[in-house]
Amino acid sequence: EEDEVRAKTALVTLCELHRKKYWFDERTANAICTACFHPASRIMRAALLLLLDYEKIENDSDSDESDIEDETKESPQVILSKETIYKANHQGTAASKKKKKAKLERVMRRMKRRQRLSTERNNNSYYSPLNHLNDAQGFAEKLLSRCRKCNEIFKVKMMMLKLIARTVGVHRLILSDFYPFLQKYIQPRQLDITNLFAVVVQACHDKVPPNDVEPLFKQIVTEFIHGRARPEAITVGLTAVREICMRMPLLMNEDLLRDLALYKKYREKAVSVAARSLIGLFRELNPSLLVKKDRGWHIEVSEQEDDDDVHTSGDDESVGTNRRKKDPAKKRKFADFQVPNSDQLSLKRVDSAMFEVHVKRRRSKEERSALAKAGREDRGKYLPRKAANQKKTGGLSNGQKERKKKMPVVAKREKVAKSHLEKKKNNQRAGKQFRGRKA
Repeated sequence: EEDEVRAKTALVTLCELHRKKYWFDERTANAICTACFHPASRIMRAALLLLLDYEKIENDSDSDESDIEDETKESPQVILSKETIYKANHQGTAASKKKKKAKLERVMRRMKRRQRLSTERNNNSYYSPLNHLNDAQGFAEKLLSRCRKCNEIFKVKMMMLKLIARTVGVHRLILSDFYPFLQKYIQPRQLDITNLFAVVVQACHDKVPPNDVEPLFKQIVTEFIHGRARPEAITVGLTAVREICMRMPLLMNEDLLRDLALYKKYREKAVSVAARSLIGLFRELNPSLLVKKDRGWHIEVSEQEDDDDVHTSGDDESVGTNRRKKDPAKKRKFADFQVPNSDQLSLKRVDSAMFEVHVKRRRSKEERSALAKAGREDRGKYLPRKAANQKKTGGLSNGQKERKKKMPVVAKREKVAKSHLEKKKNNQRAGKQFRGRKA
C-alpha cells in the first residue's frame, strides 16, 4: 500500500519470517520483491538491502554466533565419541539413557549448525527471494526503467544496478539495454569502479549475444588498459576482462589477446600477475589465440603428438603409440581444468574485492603517520650519536679507533719524543738508586 507505516510493518514481518524460514514460499518471496517499486524511498531501500543479502552477511552471522554461545553455556560439554554413543544406548537405566541421548542430539544439532554457518560464510553462492521470481524478465526491465528515472543518490542507484545484475545472472536473462546504460559509468575516474565491474561481470553469461556486450567490453579495454594508465587501473581492467571472458569467451579475438598478454612482463607485479592469469584462462578455453610460447607445455606436447600421428604410417604407427604410452602424465583429464561451467558461474556471487586483490591501495597522510608511530613504540627516546656512544659499555668501536689514529709523520715524532722522555726519566732515577756497598 501507499501508506508508508503499514507497508514498512508488512515488509519487516515478511522479511523476518522469510529469513527464519517460517514463510519460505514463492508468494512471500514475490511480495518482498515487489517492495522495490514502492513510491517511498525508505521502503525501497529496505527491500533492496534484503534482496542483496546485506543483513544476512552482517547481522545473521552475529546472531547465530551468539545463539551458539548461549547454547554452549547452557548445556554441559559432551565429547562426541564411540564410547559416549555406546553409553547412551547400552549403559544405565532407561531414564539415564534418555538424558544421555538428549545431550547427544543437542551436540549433533550444534555441530550441524556450525558446519552450515561455516559453509555459508565460505561459499560464494547465495540465496535470495530472487530465485522464486515468477516474472524475472519483467522485474529486471521494470527495475531498470525506475533506475533510469529515479533521482536517488548514486549509492541507491548502485544497489539497483547490483540487483538487476544478480537477477540477470541467476535467471540468465537477455537485457540488451542494460549494458549500454552501464557504459556511462565505466570510467577510470569513477570512485566505485570495482563494484561497477562486479555488476558487469554478474550480468554476463553464455546466453547473452556478444554484440550486446562488445561495446562495453571494448570501452573497458581502451579506458583502463593502455600505456599511460596507472598500474592500479591496468590491474583492475585486466581482472575484469578475465572474468568477463570466463563467462563469454567469444568476446576475445587473437590480436587483442596477444596485446594484453604482453603485460606479463610489466614492471609492476600486480599487472604481470593479472596478465598471467588471463593467459592461464585462455590456455584452457582457446589456446590457439595465444602465441606459441604462451600456450603451455601440455598444449605443445599434444600438438607434437598430433604431428607424429600424421607423419607415422604402416609399421611406423606403433612408434607414435609407444611414445604416447611412455608419457601418460603429459595428458590431462577434463577434471584437471579449473574453469567452472556456466551453471556454477551463474550461482556465484561476484565480490568487488576480487578486483583489488593484488592492488596496493595508496595510504593517506594520516594513515602513513599512524603507521610510522606504531613502528616507533618499542623504540627508546631519541639521542644523538655522540650521547649514544658515551653510554656504550666496553671498548671503543673500530670507527672510534680509526679516528684516534695519528698521521704517519706526527706518529713518528711522538714516538721519538716519547723515547727521549723515557731516557731522561731513567737517567734521573739512576743517581738515586742504591747500588750496594763499595768493595
